[in-house]
Amino acid sequence: MTRKRFALFLGLPLILSLGAFAWLTRNFWVPADPPELGELPAEYREEARELVREYGLLRPNRMTAAALWRCLSNPASDERKHLGPHVYAMMNEVPEVGVTRPRPRGTFWPDERQLIFYQEAQGCRVGVFERRRLLEMKELGKR
Repeated sequence: MTRKRFALFLGLPLILSLGAFAWLTRNFWVPADPPELGELPAEYREEARELVREYGLLRPNRMTAAALWRCLSNPASDERKHLGPHVYAMMNEVPEVGVTRPRPRGTFWPDERQLIFYQEAQGCRVGVFERRRLLEMKELGKR
């Protein structure tokens, strides 16, 4: 067997294995796309996207040994569905749009936040929550 054939024989499976490993673990190193936030009025969307980026809701999942094992042992699992922020809308007395991270158990960052946008007649406010505790309330300006 020649050197070229030997390198091809061992190199091709190695490259394919590394590619499969990178694809299965992409939620640990690929940041999420910013959400559209179509539930908010158009004049507040850009600032809302900036707040989502500022509070780190687009970061990749934290890598833990248990999460890595779940990704590699079950390639068809739901782990890859948790790549981006989850946007939900509630119609209460004041319409609310929440942005949070639907993370698998144990893979949250210690400083994870939840943003809830409140639409009012005079404008839009955002509440920043950490584990259901209000940290701060901000007013969004029209653009």
